[in-house]
Amino acid sequence: MNTTTNAANRSLLKQHYSGNLSNFSGINSLPDQCNSTALSTDHLTGGNFCESTFDGYLCWNPTKAGERVSQPCPLNHAGLAFKDCLPNATWFRHPVTNLPWTDFTSCFINHTKSRSTELRDGFLSRKTKINQSLRSTLKLTPTTQKSNIIQNSEEKLD
Repeated sequence: MNTTTNAANRSLLKQHYSGNLSNFSGINSLPDQCNSTALSTDHLTGGNFCESTFDGYLCWNPTKAGERVSQPCPLNHAGLAFKDCLPNATWFRHPVTNLPWTDFTSCFINHTKSRSTELRDGFLSRKTKINQSLRSTLKLTPTTQKSNIIQNSEEKLD
């Protein structure tokens, strides 16, 4: 994707997700805005092309038949969204719905991985802090009470 299309996508997404209900009246015009900002096929040579399209989230420029294109995921730029232009110059359709389909799978996988990493790291950090507090407490506690504290804390952490 080129810079012009990425800027157009950011603008459309900002309008689409602004949270202002008055903007919802303009949602129907988003595909037209996308098509007006898409590149023409004049710069592409040799062969057939899928037409520019708006999938509800991203603008996709005309693409040479048989090519897979990608661009950053909307609202999660860690992943990539993919769209396939088939050899017959039509966009891939989902086999169940028979509707044009954009592959946003990596958008959710990367998002889920980062969330699970945050949760794991937060848990480990919390467990480390508890262990440090426990060690500090044990240093100040008489020896007879230490074994009871250790046993109780191990049961609660597991």
